[in-house]
This record gives sequence, C-alpha cells and structure tokens, in this order.
Amino acid sequence: MPSLPSSVLSTIQLSTKDLHIPAFILSANVNYTFTVTVSLSSDSAASTVSSTVIFVAPSSPVAKVIGSNRVYRVFDSITLDATLSSDVDYPSSSSSLPSDMTFTWSSNFTNLTILPLHSHNATFNFPPGPVPIGTYWVLLIVQTRYGGSSSKLVYITIVAGTPPVA
Repeated sequence: MPSLPSSVLSTIQLSTKDLHIPAFILSANVNYTFTVTVSLSSDSAASTVSSTVIFVAPSSPVAKVIGSNRVYRVFDSITLDATLSSDVDYPSSSSSLPSDMTFTWSSNFTNLTILPLHSHNATFNFPPGPVPIGTYWVLLIVQTRYGGSSSKLVYITIVAGTPPVA
C-alpha cells in the first residue's frame, strides 16, 4: 500500500466529521487504506478503530486534434496535431505530454500503408506528394498506461485550387 508523503498530508483538512483531500493528490489506479482512531479525551483507553479502502479509478484521457475538420488543396502539406490531448489524471503533465499516452492514427486514405501508427508522437503527417481530391477520415485513439482511451474522428477534404475561406 502506498503511503502519502508528509507534504501531501499537510494539505489534507480534517475536521471532527469530514476528511477533505484536494484534487489530484491521490494517484490513479491505486488502493488507499484510511484508518481512523477515535478515543475519549477523558479516557484514552476507551477507543475504537475503523478502516476503509478507497480505490482511485483512472479516468479516460481527452483526445483533441487541433483544427479538427479541414479543407486542403491537392499539394498542401497536411499535419494533424494532437498535442492538446490530455490525461485528466495527471493535469500537471499538460505542458509536455505524459509519456504514458500512446497515439494511434488510422485513416481510409489508401496510400497510408503504414497505418495504424502507434507511437508517443502526437502529430501525424500525410505522405508528401499530391493527395487525390476527396474526403478522408482520420481516427485518433489516445490511450494511457492504465487502459483508458478516447478517440477523435476528423475529416480531411481535398479540393482543387484554393480552399474556401472560412
């Protein structure tokens, strides 16, 4: 069983009936045992002990693709960026993506023979060269080491000439 460091224990507020633990203090996917001893101030020998186990379940990550659905021209360079994806169990890691997140990219674009692509890389590049006119889907699945996952489906439309201005 993990024990909480004294710096964490000092943030926990205890009153006569409540135990308040601030958000993000406990790690996900861990069992914690809390034990309370109650005794009379007039007779310390008169006491009782009670324990409970709390499991902190992991949450699913949030999959985000910057820009989502987009329109490109045939010869445009196409990069999809999922760096805003996050693991809500570890929000302090948002400045640099947590290493426990895996990104799986897949698409119906037939020239992407390397897909699905599993990596810790949050960006995906269409292969260089012309992309045939049409609409393609790209599916991003973000997974954490605890098995949580979420997905984001985006559509890429390829047009001739200049894409319309939004």
